[in-house]
Amino acid sequence: MMIHLEPRKMYDEAILEEDYACDVVIYSYDSLVEILMKQLREHYPDDNNVDIYLMAVEHIDSNIQSMKGTQKDWPLFMNEEDYQEHQKNHVGGVVRI
Repeated sequence: MMIHLEPRKMYDEAILEEDYACDVVIYSYDSLVEILMKQLREHYPDDNNVDIYLMAVEHIDSNIQSMKGTQKDWPLFMNEEDYQEHQKNHVGGVVRI
């Protein structure tokens, strides 16, 4: 069973790949940051971009990635460069980083 971030309407645009063979969703970390920054700007219009960026990264690290626990099917989060490298090295299964 693949695990998707919720709400899907918000986070699905950050999906790089849904690997059905390995039952894992790979998200673009950079796109997740952008999605969250857009949302945070609405709530904190007077904050500068650096603060908004740091809040977005903190949210991903503290509220999304930290929920993995022992779930082997938890999504992977990669920047675009790591994902390109992953695609080169992916042979019959996900190379988990």
